[in-house]
Amino acid sequence: MCSNVCLSQTKCVCCNEAYQEFDFWLGEWEVFDSANNLIGWNTISYKQDSCLLQENWRSKASTGTSYSYYDRKTGKWNQLWIDNAGGNLSLQGNIQSGSMTMYAQASDSSLHRIRWTPMDNGEVKQRWDVVSLNQNIITTLFIGYYRRIEENIEY
Repeated sequence: MCSNVCLSQTKCVCCNEAYQEFDFWLGEWEVFDSANNLIGWNTISYKQDSCLLQENWRSKASTGTSYSYYDRKTGKWNQLWIDNAGGNLSLQGNIQSGSMTMYAQASDSSLHRIRWTPMDNGEVKQRWDVVSLNQNIITTLFIGYYRRIEENIEY
């Protein structure tokens, strides 16, 4: 589903199925850990006439922004993450088995793998693992459950 900006254009370059694969992540979210503790808030919105998803993360300890986009030349999604501690991560991937799955090099023998999975209850589960080159989990860095914030709630 393209945004109103996209729908109002006579020619919308990014209004096709490939560019909409990550739309399930759009919105205002509260993010909870596996123990159901609130750990932060995230806003995901369209930019650049619906060709770019911008993430704005905030918690008591950190902030960060990512830019995700579909590259029609490579047929892959890309994400660049930058946080207020100077950390950054450049990921690339696609939808795999219903999850947006992206990878970044962690070392010569491991990869960062982040998966965003839409769940039947409307939540999105984000899981960040460091995996071996043959996809065995070495360590889990983050598991978060995104729950939509009702439009009338202020935080």
